[in-house]
Amino acid sequence: MSIPVLIELKEEARRLAIAGSDLARGDMKLQKAIPVLKKMGEKAPVFKRLGQLTEELANGNGSSAEDLLELSQLLSSVLYTMGITGKQGEITNAGHSMSYNTEMSYLSLNSILQALESKGPGRMEIVKEAYETGKMNDLRVVLPLISGLDDSHTLLADYIMDEILPSLGKQIVPLLNDSFNPQGKAGDSRRIRAIHTILGKDGLPFYLEVLESGSLVIKETILGFLADYDECEPVLIDYTKAKKLDLRRAAYTSLAKRATREALGCLSNALQTRDKELVIEVAGANPSPQMAETMLSYAKKVYGEQKISKPKADDYSLLWAIWALDGAKSHDIYTFLMEVAADPKVSVDVALKAADILMGQPEKEYLEFVETLFLLPKKAKLAGVSLRASLQQRTASEIYGMYSDYAKKSSKDAARTAILETMEELVFLKPGLRVFDEEYIWHPRREEFEEMELKSRIEWDERWIPLLISVDEHKLVFRMADKVFGKAHLEFILGKINKKPSFNDKTTVLAMASLIQIGYQDVFDVVYSVLKKTDESIKSGSYYYYKAYKNLSLLLHLPAERADSLEKIAMTEINNEKMKEILFEIVSEMRVREGK
Repeated sequence: MSIPVLIELKEEARRLAIAGSDLARGDMKLQKAIPVLKKMGEKAPVFKRLGQLTEELANGNGSSAEDLLELSQLLSSVLYTMGITGKQGEITNAGHSMSYNTEMSYLSLNSILQALESKGPGRMEIVKEAYETGKMNDLRVVLPLISGLDDSHTLLADYIMDEILPSLGKQIVPLLNDSFNPQGKAGDSRRIRAIHTILGKDGLPFYLEVLESGSLVIKETILGFLADYDECEPVLIDYTKAKKLDLRRAAYTSLAKRATREALGCLSNALQTRDKELVIEVAGANPSPQMAETMLSYAKKVYGEQKISKPKADDYSLLWAIWALDGAKSHDIYTFLMEVAADPKVSVDVALKAADILMGQPEKEYLEFVETLFLLPKKAKLAGVSLRASLQQRTASEIYGMYSDYAKKSSKDAARTAILETMEELVFLKPGLRVFDEEYIWHPRREEFEEMELKSRIEWDERWIPLLISVDEHKLVFRMADKVFGKAHLEFILGKINKKPSFNDKTTVLAMASLIQIGYQDVFDVVYSVLKKTDESIKSGSYYYYKAYKNLSLLLHLPAERADSLEKIAMTEINNEKMKEILFEIVSEMRVREGK
């Protein structure tokens, strides 16, 4: 019991020594310790004396500095006699020469230490500001900074590794070494990366020594930065034969970054082994002109082999090889990709990837090639990528003229299917209404679509609307229209709503969102009818209705002046209590928007 109390008292004395002894007068922690020490003093006089000194420091009128010094001296002596301090063994000079200052105020120091030694939000900003204002060159933050390499806040730990520790120079390396565990994990990986940033080539013997005995994570880390050193290339080549896949990946990655003749030779040979998929992955992630030439040679070899003998259904070698060429800049590569994309014997996936790479090039000739690609024999399934190419260089009217006839064809027509599927990936409701388009929300490429739209807003010819109505492509009609296109257009939307008038039906909700988007003047009446029928369906318990509750927020897009009418409906015509509750919340938000 006594030791924890004394340790806590010592910590408080240490804090007061840093902050200033004047703060000791009336200190609550000291006041709290006094009765405990007096109780302990009943068994041992030394504790009684500690209680008296603590009381004098907290409540006395003399010199607070002298009182604090006397208490600290006795407290240290007592703790020394009650336990073991330090490590056992012969004392030797550690050889760490430190030149940091200790002039920072306690208030500044405390906020930094709290950020480094605690958990929770806001710590990154405190540490970053302290570093940028030159407050990290203080001896008292060095060890907490090194411990920060183990922090669960990855961004903070990486910032310490990348920015702060290297700025402290070589004098920090012995301390990093002292806390480095070759068998460690993420924190120790950061330690050796920080050491490498500071020492560079001077630390090479140390890196190679640790490489032999380190854990998997440490070995991966070292293999990653050995790419910087010519003399280590044989080591990297040797590690491509390692049993662990992660070690082989790290070695291949460093060889791809080096892209020397020997490194490329090793990678080229590996393409003929079990590691071909791994090498292709590495090549795609580390593009360079030299790497591109190696992968082009491999792709040509695979393509030539597949022209002679048809590949198995699960053979993706050519697709992987084409994928690795993405990002390369070479006329020879583009010529090869055009040949592959036009070949009627290659798979759709291979042709699509080749076309996709070509379409990303600035030269107009490649865009024009992709645009006409689907017209070649057995290339109808590529009509979607051809449409994308057209969208980059044609007007809305030209695109309608080129592709509209395909929408009229049979649903089994490959070009029609590809064109309409591509349009579905490019046509959206207005941003505020998209949450009511269930298929859009759950689409795996939704973020990609949104990014694409931010770069370029696509405009569609108005003639698409009646055409899409005639072929019953309701999702495209609902999403594309931004105004009322006549009586047939309204009848089409209302007809879809009347089939399943419920807030639980995704098509009905999408149709109502479309009515709001086109500014249909009687949309409130339509929504009111669906609202009533949804309430009746819930009452009958004929389906699960959690989606209906969520979709009721569509009502927030109605004109704010409809709040009173909606409130009256909720009060007098809706039976379901949950629906009533949601409707009242919506009414409140509408009134806030209206300014009532």
